[in-house]
Amino acid sequence: MKALRLVLFSLAISFIAHAQVYKNSWAVGFGLSVPRYVGSDISGTEGNLGVHASIQTNLSEHSNFRLSTSYLMLRTIDKKFANDVVAIGYDYLYHMSPCETTNPYFGMGVSGLYYTMKGARNVKNGTFLDYQANMLFGVQWSLYDEWLGNDLKVNTELNLHVLANDKFDGVMGNIGGLFGESSDHYFTFSVGLLYYFDQGTKSKYCDLYDGILNIRLADDGKNMIVDYGKIEDIIKKYSGASSDIDYNKIEDIIKRNSASQAFIQAPGKTANGESYAGRGNWVLLGINFDAGKSSFRPEAYPILINAAQILLSNSEIRVEIEGHTDNVGSAELNKRLSQDRADAVKRFLVAKGVDASRLTAVGYGPSRPIADNKNSEGKSFNRRIEFKIIQ
Repeated sequence: MKALRLVLFSLAISFIAHAQVYKNSWAVGFGLSVPRYVGSDISGTEGNLGVHASIQTNLSEHSNFRLSTSYLMLRTIDKKFANDVVAIGYDYLYHMSPCETTNPYFGMGVSGLYYTMKGARNVKNGTFLDYQANMLFGVQWSLYDEWLGNDLKVNTELNLHVLANDKFDGVMGNIGGLFGESSDHYFTFSVGLLYYFDQGTKSKYCDLYDGILNIRLADDGKNMIVDYGKIEDIIKKYSGASSDIDYNKIEDIIKRNSASQAFIQAPGKTANGESYAGRGNWVLLGINFDAGKSSFRPEAYPILINAAQILLSNSEIRVEIEGHTDNVGSAELNKRLSQDRADAVKRFLVAKGVDASRLTAVGYGPSRPIADNKNSEGKSFNRRIEFKIIQ
């Protein structure tokens, strides 16, 4: 039990990290087990301990197969009965929450047994070969390690083993399994480490593409629940990714049209003293969305963050956020899509601290093109977000 307390204490002080999911990966595991008889004449009079080791492959995000071996020492406290067990098992595991750091799983399998009994009551002592069915439930915990990264996991598992006979506890009689069956049952509670030595193929199953990550607005429109850490991870992850977007062109346009410097020089006016209300719309090129959706592409976040910083630095400015689309599809659907995209930009800015009363969102669909919809480049410019300075 001291060993178990030590393992549980190490769990408590470990740093929990975001889980990363892989397919066709391989892992090795080892740990301690505590077996207990169930529904037996000697239940509750034991002092048992065991060790286990395994090799496991993750065929998909949810499905795993595991080959394991274990050595169990089952003893009565008075040491009159002893059963030394070597088991080799094959189990199927199904992980229910592979994207979470706390990942429950369940499974089933079979094991072959080689065990030696001494001090049995009414069973002949000796060495036996047998088999059992395994039904298990466990939780896998993702841990962060400075050297091993997220490849190190901890498994805690409760396993019910159903024997094929009634002699495993050294007693043949009416008392048998968990519900009084003739065959013997026993539990094992196990705690162990699992190390992924071959990550296989990285899965996109848990990738975060869904725009504002399911922002939820409170009734007052101000209280937000946003995981900025995950947004920042997306930006870092894709900042060096190849893309068909001409970033140099976007940067040149932003330099020519961005109000950033002018805002700093004279809030509410351009560098030449002209009111922003008379200057026209501020086109935010580079705020791209997934096709037919209102979820942001990764390259949109830096531009949105910059826009939020400008608005926060100039609290007297009020903006109408205009959503525009190309002419592919029906006008009605495009108008609805442009409204959804404008609303998504508003939610992002409010989440960054911009007062919602300073922002309105309007979707114009394909009705206000700024380029020719007959070619792909023109369509890409028409799919845009504009800021209209209204005060």
